[in-house]
Amino acid sequence: MAVPVIAAGTALMSAAPVLFLVVLGLLLLPAAATWGDVVEHRRRQMAGVGDGWLARRSPSVLVAPRFVRNVVVGAVRALPPAVLLAVLVGCWYPIDAIEGTTADTVARWFLRGAGVTVGLALVVPAVRGSARFATGVAVDEAAAAVAPPGRTLTQRGWILWAVATGLTAAGLAFSPEVWPLPF
Repeated sequence: MAVPVIAAGTALMSAAPVLFLVVLGLLLLPAAATWGDVVEHRRRQMAGVGDGWLARRSPSVLVAPRFVRNVVVGAVRALPPAVLLAVLVGCWYPIDAIEGTTADTVARWFLRGAGVTVGLALVVPAVRGSARFATGVAVDEAAAAVAPPGRTLTQRGWILWAVATGLTAAGLAFSPEVWPLPF
């Protein structure tokens, strides 16, 4: 289950590294971690091990504060890949400034490689998550939904693979740009 998600995230990072660093680090990964927090909350409620006011409440009470917390944690977790991206983009600018067809090709491949490197540095640790950033729980829950134990892929699994393949193809088809938006 993690392979198509890693491939799609890495391919999109290779096309627009700065944009997708922000999208993945501050939106998608915190949303997945919040989903993992909700799953853990439900599991604790079902097991009856939750003590305190929050443990007895509906998971919907948990979503907004946990999402805000996960955005902060996601921003902190995205700092090392962001610093790595800043260094790699700083190395890319002189290469991009050189005129010529070969230099343009080298600059595009260098930027794509930088995006892949930073994408892997951001997405791979998120697959397992941590105690404070429950993306691993969300990945496990999604894996159980798309391929239950002892069964082949469900319809959801095939849709996930199709969407991830499309996103991967789109990420690889686009010409790499540091910041593709006009502002």
